[in-house]
Amino acid sequence: KCILNHSSKRKDYRTTEEENVLVNADAMAHFDCIESIYSLASNVMGLNEIDSVQFVKNKLTKDYIEIDEEVRKIVGEKYNMIMNANSLSDLHLELDSLTK
Repeated sequence: KCILNHSSKRKDYRTTEEENVLVNADAMAHFDCIESIYSLASNVMGLNEIDSVQFVKNKLTKDYIEIDEEVRKIVGEKYNMIMNANSLSDLHLELDSLTK
């Protein structure tokens, strides 16, 4: 049931805490694999740099909206920094500043 209702399109069908935990964990993981999401957009989907960065922002915004408020507090700073990025180098600079 966790896997079946994992998609944001199936949010209304989630009824257990385990389903919500999986959604939160998956979304949190996305915030730690920005390069992979960018690579998907750029290399697999063939998007240019600007559109690839926008793809990353859209994906993480979708995740951010879907996660619980407690999890938003954990990823909030990283989310805000990513939303301010305009290029791949901006994404790297923003993320590097969080690890220092």
